[in-house]
Amino acid sequence: MRIKTPYARINRAPGHPDIPVIRHIYAGSVSATINVISTDSIYTEFALLPIPEKSPKSMPYDELYNPDEDIYKINELLIDRDYALFDNGEQTVLEIFPFDYIPSRNLLIVKTMDITVEVNAPAKSSGND
Repeated sequence: MRIKTPYARINRAPGHPDIPVIRHIYAGSVSATINVISTDSIYTEFALLPIPEKSPKSMPYDELYNPDEDIYKINELLIDRDYALFDNGEQTVLEIFPFDYIPSRNLLIVKTMDITVEVNAPAKSSGND
């Protein structure tokens, strides 16, 4: 299955590497099976840009994109999982992580994935609730 979708920003604090994720919101519950078929490692010349601060447009570039130095020293995968499901009973958020990153080595991991998603429609109210 090939998903053509815009990427979303990972849900981390400003200053963390800005690793793209795929995020879908479903009504009802969801079950997902995600298998990694292959991975490629890419050494980047520069570190990934950090998640910017939420700020006015007039903020200087170096303040807007201020990396968290402790995070950029980490020598392990930042995400270290393939997906996450968040279910509040009414809707489910599925986040798929096709990328991972080892910041201290500027190593970007790109995953080829096989994804199966089953959506269970929410129960309809009988009106007698």
